[in-house]
Amino acid sequence: QYFESTRRAIKDHTCDAEEELGVIFVQCLEDSLSRCTIQSQDAHCIGRLQFALNNLRADPHSLLYLQAVASARFGLSILADYILHLLDSTEQPTQLMATGLNLARQLCSPPYDQQILFFLLKLLVKRRGTDVLNGLQPIYELRWLEERMLEHARTDEEIIPDYFVVIGDTYKSVRETVAQAILRESSAPLDDALNTLTGIPNMTKNSHAVLVLLALYREVTMRRAYADCARHVAGKTHDLLEEYCRSAPGFPGWARDVGNRLLNNSLTRQHNLPIIVTPGQSDQTRAAAAVALHVLLAIESSADDALMGPFVYMLKQPSRLAESFIPTMAEDHFATVQGAARGNRGTKWHTCPRGHPYFIDDCGGAVSVGKCFCGAQIGGLDYKLVDQNIEGARQHDASETGHILGQVAMRSDTVAPERKLSSVCCALVRLLMHAAFMWASCGEDPQLVLAVAAIVKPAVPVDQLPRFFWEHFEKDVKGFAKAIGHTPDDASVVLHTFLDRLVARQRGRGAGVGNGTLKSKQERQAWENEFSRQCIDPVLQEIGRSARMWMDRVVNDERVGNNPLMRWLYELEAPPGAQSSPSLWRFRARITIEHLTATLDQQFAGKPESQQPRVLKQFLKEERNLRVLQHLPQILQLQRMLLEKFHRRLAVHEAVTFTIGQFLRGLPSDRDKREFTGLIEIFKRVWEYLGAEVLTHGRLKPTKAENILRAVTLDTPIAFLLPTSIEGKGRCAMSLVDYFINCIHNEFVAQFRN
Repeated sequence: QYFESTRRAIKDHTCDAEEELGVIFVQCLEDSLSRCTIQSQDAHCIGRLQFALNNLRADPHSLLYLQAVASARFGLSILADYILHLLDSTEQPTQLMATGLNLARQLCSPPYDQQILFFLLKLLVKRRGTDVLNGLQPIYELRWLEERMLEHARTDEEIIPDYFVVIGDTYKSVRETVAQAILRESSAPLDDALNTLTGIPNMTKNSHAVLVLLALYREVTMRRAYADCARHVAGKTHDLLEEYCRSAPGFPGWARDVGNRLLNNSLTRQHNLPIIVTPGQSDQTRAAAAVALHVLLAIESSADDALMGPFVYMLKQPSRLAESFIPTMAEDHFATVQGAARGNRGTKWHTCPRGHPYFIDDCGGAVSVGKCFCGAQIGGLDYKLVDQNIEGARQHDASETGHILGQVAMRSDTVAPERKLSSVCCALVRLLMHAAFMWASCGEDPQLVLAVAAIVKPAVPVDQLPRFFWEHFEKDVKGFAKAIGHTPDDASVVLHTFLDRLVARQRGRGAGVGNGTLKSKQERQAWENEFSRQCIDPVLQEIGRSARMWMDRVVNDERVGNNPLMRWLYELEAPPGAQSSPSLWRFRARITIEHLTATLDQQFAGKPESQQPRVLKQFLKEERNLRVLQHLPQILQLQRMLLEKFHRRLAVHEAVTFTIGQFLRGLPSDRDKREFTGLIEIFKRVWEYLGAEVLTHGRLKPTKAENILRAVTLDTPIAFLLPTSIEGKGRCAMSLVDYFINCIHNEFVAQFRN
């Protein structure tokens, strides 16, 4: 009734008004379907797809048709997530979801609107990048999707997108000049191009070199991606370009070396790294390698920029960063908590018998007895502390120097903010840092490599450093895409825009941030704040309004733009033969925590502290851990139930051999099995989520390797779930609770009060 009354009210308006009403209705219904509370999302997906299949042949102007469109969009959205799950695993489709894939196949085939097919492909591309389209073939149930896609794609040759075109027309001109030099087997076009670049205002020799080297990478190095050796640049042409890199008058020394390595596809001595171009590499790997190269050129060309100092040292003089506080690394926040508590005069800190700090407010005198989370008595009476409580708390700072992120498997997919750095800024700085360290560890100078190895904690074997930093770098690229709320393809475009700004920015504006060696926490934070303000914030402010325009440059590039499938997927034009309004099938980004955080970062980038939504930003900064805090009651309940179950019944030596699986199988009732299984599953998920942080930053983490909990399985000894305040297998369980209470809850409340 509401829809019909609204349509009657706008009947005298333009056709666009009725079309807009239909789009609003579809979006609202799709959102309401997403919020439905159901037992099985998979079954809900099948029901919606079946409803769409039955009703998408209705009158396009009817309410029933719009309901069918919303149902199809919702069902295909769930199905797209399931397809990505299948591509990432070795699982076979369940019987229920195999039905869903079959319904999708019917919807994506005539006589239904082919825009449905493109909508499903857009969902996949927007969530994983164009690389996902190359991985459909191995899954039998998805071969129909690849066949339907290939009907619309160019298949005569592989098209590798050139994300460098976001730099602008100057780069495209240099790229075409390199192509002409290859075709004519002459360096004359390159000489002419350099002379032209010299006349451009604010274009330095380093800027010239960066453009030429990027063009060489695209036109020469990237030809190694083709298995046909006839397409590689070799012989006379190769020698001519090599001579040009050695002797071109406008080429800086660093650029001559990089140019020679690009021409020979030998950027690194580590031939197992993806930065060596080979046939069969994925689009995402190639995109990441292109970003890594651009980072190298940006740092090399910025040696005289004070603000780039830390990255220059990482690449060229890592020994100067020995015992330095590396950017974005976590630090000890206990001093912050102490500072917040000083807001009330008389507050005094004390330590419980087991070493845990606590404070007494007001006058600081003990007037009541309480319990520490570990069970020990704290406080006192008549201004006297109870036995074994110590007046005062630790004063030393436990912050560590060096690279302390550990192995990449221990890192979360979501980048958490650090200090005043937002998630986006943190991801960008880490990306530059890991790329710089990777290039340094790939070098020929063994002293340089050893200096890098000395920075990494815990230690990594020297021969594994390049792969170690490359994996971190790949993680950073994915984390950056998630932080800005865009696809991996969009993220590549934003990264190249940012790096181009680094190359082009005015030098010498980084004065006042120290010498770049970051020997104190204060120096590190000052540098982080200044680098974010000068280099990152200006680009962040543009992402919202310019990201689409930047991506259009890539898709409109003649190397990609003549592929109709790419133009349809990026909605530059509607596919031919559409049976309904294209606006009904446009991609719509999900509203998520990451989306909100990215929007806030872009909206308030560069604005003074007084205008920032400080409480909201602090909450979003801590949201990843605060979200897990909801499980603290269940973990405490599990520990209490286990302690009651085994009190005086299980010896320590038995607990280390008695597994979780044996315990669950021995429970007498189904009710107990369900309850314990559910609680142990929560503990398992929380440990997967927080375990790395607890083992890195937890105050009660175990010191012996045999007491470290790696993963929770049915074969894990039950001792790991039984908390203990002394060194033992239960130390991780105790450290997890301590981390929940002190490092997540109490620190956040203290910062809020501050």
